[in-house]
Amino acid sequence: MTRIAFTSVFFGDAIVEQLVAGGVLSIQQQYRGTSLLTGIRSFRDDELLRLQWRYLLADSLVLLPRVEWDVSNDSRSLGISRLERVRGAAGIGYSLLIGRAEAYAGAEHAEQLGVREGGLVFGGRFQSQSDQRGDVMLTGTVSAERVQLRRRTNSDLGGRLILSTPNTGVFLLTLEYNRQRRDYYTTLGISTDIALEHRTEERWALDGWLRQEIGPAELVIAPQLSLLGVERFFDSPTPLSGLTYVRRRLHQFDGGVSISLALSTSHTLHEAGLDVRQRTETNATYDQFAAPTPQLVEDVRQSERIRDNHSARLQLWTAHTVELSSHDSLALRAQSTIVRYDTPSPLNYDDRDELSVTAQARYLRQWSPALSSVVTFEYAAVHFVFLRPQRSALSNWNRSFRLAAGIPYALGGVRWHPSFEILAQYTSYDFDGLSGVPPSFSFRQITYRDSIRVSLQPLTIEAQVFVRWFLRGDFSWMQFAERPTGNGRELYVRIMFWRTVTEQLACGIGGRWYELAQQLQLVSLAGLSSQQRSVAPDVGIRFTTSELELRLNGWYELRRIGNGAVQGVPNVQLTVARSL
Repeated sequence: MTRIAFTSVFFGDAIVEQLVAGGVLSIQQQYRGTSLLTGIRSFRDDELLRLQWRYLLADSLVLLPRVEWDVSNDSRSLGISRLERVRGAAGIGYSLLIGRAEAYAGAEHAEQLGVREGGLVFGGRFQSQSDQRGDVMLTGTVSAERVQLRRRTNSDLGGRLILSTPNTGVFLLTLEYNRQRRDYYTTLGISTDIALEHRTEERWALDGWLRQEIGPAELVIAPQLSLLGVERFFDSPTPLSGLTYVRRRLHQFDGGVSISLALSTSHTLHEAGLDVRQRTETNATYDQFAAPTPQLVEDVRQSERIRDNHSARLQLWTAHTVELSSHDSLALRAQSTIVRYDTPSPLNYDDRDELSVTAQARYLRQWSPALSSVVTFEYAAVHFVFLRPQRSALSNWNRSFRLAAGIPYALGGVRWHPSFEILAQYTSYDFDGLSGVPPSFSFRQITYRDSIRVSLQPLTIEAQVFVRWFLRGDFSWMQFAERPTGNGRELYVRIMFWRTVTEQLACGIGGRWYELAQQLQLVSLAGLSSQQRSVAPDVGIRFTTSELELRLNGWYELRRIGNGAVQGVPNVQLTVARSL
């Protein structure tokens, strides 16, 4: 479980394979739970459980019964707040000289928006053996599935073809096709009547790379191409919804090529690259049913046309690593990107040009086998230019400077990892000072992170520290002057004392402290200043074997926000990991 402010996220994942009744039982478990503890309390569950038993009937024949259960449940009434699917199927797998084939059939029960229905499911999969023709290896996979429920039909069809040169590794080409159909129940948010929507997605993808050595250098050319088509329509019209009277189609093209050149010597590595991308999206509508009024569907047509767009991107980058001596090294990296984004609709004002530049320098020094240090400096700048007059006032530069340093230390039973960071971000608008233009602003912060672990068997001490000071203000880039508007600080400290009971078991006790304070200096916003503090006793158990690791932590947080009453919030975190 992880917790951020008032949101808790629960995880429960497991993958297990076990010999059972002469076969191999595979279990795949995935769980996500999200809890929101502010305002209207809500909880969402997402659970996936899959079981498959592989039983060998003969040398080339395998029995494959399987069970699947998917459920999604949200306490809020948002869209499809509850989904459930239960499937049971049996199949066989047969190995041939040219590949391996699987076929299965069974039944499925599903629920959406309270509508329950059942039906049949059947499908198959074929994976070919790798076939080598000269220096080229050919591999292919084809799969298909169809679920026929009472009113809904879900189907999948896909295939992949791979051409490669495994002996030399100079060429790889992958061609992939996928077609997916899904039917959904929906209320359209305007009535309690349930409508049925059909969605079909078709995608072609081609990507690969070609590697060629040119003297001491290596050249890699990697093309990529993707074609996507999506069609959506309803099986019957709803008088108040224009969406149900039309058939919507989306066509998307995404393609490009990247070229990189690498040169390495005994003490250096030099790389440079070029990446060119282009993307086009078009949306169209076609009459599915006769609309009672033209305006009902015209609004839908217009909203679809607004989403049409075309973008092009050009990126250049270079990276260099130099081993200065046996104890220190220097790494440099720079990148520049230009993006052009156009929208043909006169009602879409997002047309813009983007220019981004980033540069990084990192110096690493190994002072001794136990002590090292790393210093990093980064600069990044992004310029947004909005081309339409409706949004041109938002054109801006965003610049950031970052300096970070760390000094890891490890000797014997002592592990110490302090780090320090200075960050400055400046957002300046091109037409700063004019009417209707937001004020430029700045954000700066200093951060200190530290973790230490001291092992004095049977006692181990662990501590984590996080300290942050930050400052906000109105800013002028031309004058490089600032008027502070707010500041704050954040502090987190946790210390645990662990005692080893046995070789596998350790118990710990300690505590944690958290503080966040934000002060707004403008008189009109002073009432929005806030302060939060919390303290919590902390206990934990660790159980570790050669195959299993179990960690259980619990802490009871006493939290106060502003001048409010103290709130008690219990927290439990359980982590289980097993090696297979």
